[in-house]
Formats: sequence, structure tokens, C-alpha cells
Amino acid sequence: MQNKVNHTLKNSIGRIRKLIKFLNKEEQEIKKEINGIPSSWPHIKQEVKRICTIPGVGVLTAVILLAETNGFEMIRNKKQLTSFAETGFKRSYPVHRSKSSPRYQKKGTGISGNPCTSQLCRL
Repeated sequence: MQNKVNHTLKNSIGRIRKLIKFLNKEEQEIKKEINGIPSSWPHIKQEVKRICTIPGVGVLTAVILLAETNGFEMIRNKKQLTSFAETGFKRSYPVHRSKSSPRYQKKGTGISGNPCTSQLCRL
């Protein structure tokens, strides 16, 4: 019985490893395609270049952000962008200590905002 269980586990682990290998390959191909997008369109290339000047933002993040916000067409100010991405933080002070440093808490419940751009902020 134990031998049968070990054999089944080995088969399952083998299938999981093959799946992980496949998904990693797919991820790399998708990243190549996304990184090739800016070179196809000069106006997008210029926007991506400008967004990439933000520390920590690369081509992949810039292209996804442009796609999710439709090229920032409907975004008129930083407050709208923060609300859209759901990355706003509110400052709160602990009640029991008046001189302690503020704590920052994420606004929202995860229901509002855009989950794709929220995920970008956690990359």
C-alpha cells in the first residue's frame, strides 16, 4: 500500500513540475510580446519611456499600466489615478500614544478599484 502511495505522489509531483515548466515558458513568451509593444507604436514608445523614469517602473509595468488605463485618457489628476489603482493610503495615529509615528493603512476593501493595477503596485 505504501509503495502505491509513493508511486502516485511521484507521478503527481512530476506532473506539477511539468506544469510549472510550461507556465514559466508561457510567462517568458508573454513578457517578450509585451516588451515588444512599445517598439511597434512610436507614441506608445514615448509614453512608456516617460513612465519608466519613475523609480522601480520597467517596460512591463508601464505597458500594463497604459493598457489598463486606456492610455490615461479618462484620468485627469493624480487623485483619480490613485483611486483607480486603489493604492491610496490613509494616515492614522494610535489612540493610546499621541507622540508615536503615524501608521499608514491601505484605503478600500479590495472591491473597488482595478485589481490589475493594484497588483502592479505590489510587484
